[in-house]
Amino acid sequence: MLPTPVRLVLVVAALAAGTLVLASGRWSGLVFLVAAGLLIWGHFRIGPVRMAYRALQSDQHERAARLIDKVEAPERLKDRERAQYNYVVGMLAGERGDMTTAEKHLDLAMSGPSAKPNDRAQVACYLAETALRYGDTANARRQLDRARGYEHDEDVDNTIAEIADLLDDGEGEDSR
Repeated sequence: MLPTPVRLVLVVAALAAGTLVLASGRWSGLVFLVAAGLLIWGHFRIGPVRMAYRALQSDQHERAARLIDKVEAPERLKDRERAQYNYVVGMLAGERGDMTTAEKHLDLAMSGPSAKPNDRAQVACYLAETALRYGDTANARRQLDRARGYEHDEDVDNTIAEIADLLDDGEGEDSR
């Protein structure tokens, strides 16, 4: 995904080149006009979802939030971009402590055919950690059980064990 300013410069350049080439009598200028149209269509079709996804993965949460807020019609996104959109919205909601929104969007992100069981387990671990951070041990346990239910690798297994230890430690403190 191209940043909006770069996309705008390319659209203007393609429109100018297409117009000049067409004005000289060559129909090959239509290629530039089609390219400009595709750049514009791509911007409104995909929007800044991929950039928000990359920003989130680079721990640039504020930038990711600004970018994802610019998406006007998430229902029109292609499946991959819609999954990334829901992932970003869910992760940002989790950071704010809004577990209902986080769970809803992360479940939507992971419900697609491209999500692997290990990915689903990782998301469930994230939701468990987040719920635990905000003191919702019942939800943390539920999410941890979900994570255990998915086929997962050793890294996720270690994460599950760490969260389980934290839950057990927290439970011991409550009963004193």
